Amino acid sequence: MNKFKLSMLCIGFLAATYSAFAQVTVLWNFSDGTGAYASGTPDNFQVSVFTIGNSLGTVNSPISSTSASSGYASASGTNNLGNAQAGGAFSATTSGYFQFTITPNASYRFAVSDFDFGVRSTSTGAQFYDLRASTDNFATSTSVTTGSIATNSSWSYKDNTFTSFVSTAIGQTVTFRLYAFGNSGSPSNNTVTTRLDDISLTVSTIFTAPNSAVPEPASFGLLAGLMVFAGVASRRGRRV
Repeated sequence: MNKFKLSMLCIGFLAATYSAFAQVTVLWNFSDGTGAYASGTPDNFQVSVFTIGNSLGTVNSPISSTSASSGYASASGTNNLGNAQAGGAFSATTSGYFQFTITPNASYRFAVSDFDFGVRSTSTGAQFYDLRASTDNFATSTSVTTGSIATNSSWSYKDNTFTSFVSTAIGQTVTFRLYAFGNSGSPSNNTVTTRLDDISLTVSTIFTAPNSAVPEPASFGLLAGLMVFAGVASRRGRRV
């Protein structure tokens, strides 16, 4: 068997085992007064509303038009989602968070390749954030992307770059929490200190054949490399 035929067989095997579909970007801007996404059409997955947790005291109206987003190109300037952040270093059990879930359809996994958002913290608000993913209610979790927040009561946009997070189990719900922590002052109970708006999430679904291995990001690179190799081998064959 020549190299061209072998490479084509490998491509066929990988493509039959799993394949990534078109990316979908989902946006939350809270303009309708709910935590539901405002635009984007999930393809072979479902995404939940945004909620908050581990608040310092009680936040009666987490979605409001107070301190509307501004100062960056995609600022919607209507409602936003706020939380009363406790002080201290990161803790999965005490740090305030903003939460959503992704549930892929049966026979699918998913990959998150981008997560961006507008954020505003007061002088006693959170200075850092950590987006984490978990399938066991955060008994364990994986950090997806991290960054810092200016505590100057001004909005800024966080355009995050990270290695894609790929879910590991077919059809399994993954919970994501954007933790905000490291307050610069002494926050008061029941007072919103950190707000989010214009949250953008990019997801690709991955069809996985029964009993196949988990598709790693490197596997997609292998598939692309084999396709290039097959093209080179084909051209060489035509010159002979």
